[in-house]
Amino acid sequence: MVFVCKKCKKAFRKDMENYEESDEYCPHCDNHYVIEAKTPQAVLGVEGEDTRVDARMLKDERMRQDATRSIFRVDDSDNDALQVNPPAGDRHITTHASDWLWAVFAVMLLSWFGALGWAYADRRRNRIFHFIPLIVLAVSFVAYFSMASDLGWTLIRAEFRGDPTRQIWYVRYIQWFINAPLILLALLSFTSMSTPAILTVLFFSWFLVVNGLVGALVHSSYKWGYFVFGLFGLFFIWYQLLGHVNLYPFRNADYRGGYFVGAAYISFIWVLYPICWGLSEGGNRISPTSEMVFYGILDIMSGPVFLLGFMGYASTLVDSPAFAPTAFGTAERGLYEGAAPPQKGGQPTQGTGAANA
Repeated sequence: MVFVCKKCKKAFRKDMENYEESDEYCPHCDNHYVIEAKTPQAVLGVEGEDTRVDARMLKDERMRQDATRSIFRVDDSDNDALQVNPPAGDRHITTHASDWLWAVFAVMLLSWFGALGWAYADRRRNRIFHFIPLIVLAVSFVAYFSMASDLGWTLIRAEFRGDPTRQIWYVRYIQWFINAPLILLALLSFTSMSTPAILTVLFFSWFLVVNGLVGALVHSSYKWGYFVFGLFGLFFIWYQLLGHVNLYPFRNADYRGGYFVGAAYISFIWVLYPICWGLSEGGNRISPTSEMVFYGILDIMSGPVFLLGFMGYASTLVDSPAFAPTAFGTAERGLYEGAAPPQKGGQPTQGTGAANA
């Protein structure tokens, strides 16, 4: 058999029938050209991405390890939500967006604990003012927990700027679907508006949110049709809050001033939601990170900030004689303070509860 040495580049012959150990070397330069064979052995290994793309599996001994990691220290390395629940699409949230969403979650959660403590530190008949805030804030912190963890979203293809794929968070619309009518109910309960009129306003809040969700999930320009339908619902709510309510007399002059302050505040905040929708889910003009910051500020303003003022203002009116005819005043029926409940078939005993109002 003819061989060519890789070292000296010279050829030579070897008789393979009389091959000896000395034949393993080149006769010209004594290069050992025979490589020892290796027997494969079973091993346990871990496969990962190309280290040139993702080197997290490699430990760099040159870097000092952080021995003071704590839940009270917040930096980019502490938030691993996007590693556990990786985003998708061309336009998605970043770690900075997740950090902001965790901050809003903390605001909602602390506000809920504050409302809960305020509710049970007050007299029992005053707690009705805390029921709606407790529900709104509970739904809000669950929704923001989901978004901060990069959960509760779906992927759609945006209409503008090259038709990229974009994350759409449907969990946010679930939050609004529950909270929007409750906020309106909190306002309208101070008025003498009829029950059918109040229910109609609540329906159009659902109408507004559902059209926003459907429009966000549509790829084509038909999404703007749903956007216009939602605006019709918003305009109807404005008319009911600021115009139609004047057809019903207020029981007390104090209710009128406080009501219109709250109604004007909510109307102003809610007009900013369609603007954010048009820049984000609709027009794809701003990134999902900017979208989270915009919506987060609006949710804080229409959530904890508004509800704090609502609870404080309503608590000052609970002892007013004119408060009983309102929806909140009649909500305490069935609670008896200082007297036993009436016997079956008999007259209720005298007491100071709302049932005797």
